[in-house]
Amino acid sequence: MASLLLRQEQESNRKLERTKNELVKEVQRVVEESNRKQLASLTALLEQRDRKMAELVRIEVSRVIDQASEKANSTATLAVQSSTEYAETQAAAAAAKTTADSTMDDDIFSCGGTDENEEKKTSKKRKPQAERKQARLNTSTDDYMEKVRNKILNARKKRRCDDMPDSA
Repeated sequence: MASLLLRQEQESNRKLERTKNELVKEVQRVVEESNRKQLASLTALLEQRDRKMAELVRIEVSRVIDQASEKANSTATLAVQSSTEYAETQAAAAAAKTTADSTMDDDIFSCGGTDENEEKKTSKKRKPQAERKQARLNTSTDDYMEKVRNKILNARKKRRCDDMPDSA
């Protein structure tokens, strides 16, 4: 009887051990299944986040490119405007200089003869220094004409042409 009880207990323990092993395997399978589902879910979330990040990066890059393009267009427009204004200023200064030079030449030569040395002195075209040229371009035409008139008067004084009337 004791051996029968012992066998029944051993068999019962084996059944419990098998059931325990089966339960452990089932729990492991369920945990693995759950882990796979969680991993798939996390992978999907990461992919979604990566797509969003890629979209945000694309939008940011597009915005930066648009800003750079607008700045380049703005700079180009300003450069065109500036070059146009510079050309207009140069044209006005050149016209004023031509008028003033011809007036100055007429006044100087009418003051006392035109020997060859005087002609060479007055007809020499000097290359203005960058600062003088820029200063002349920055002044208005009237200011430049006033300077030329003063030069004419000074030239007359130097040549001592006091007997000639002022035409400036």
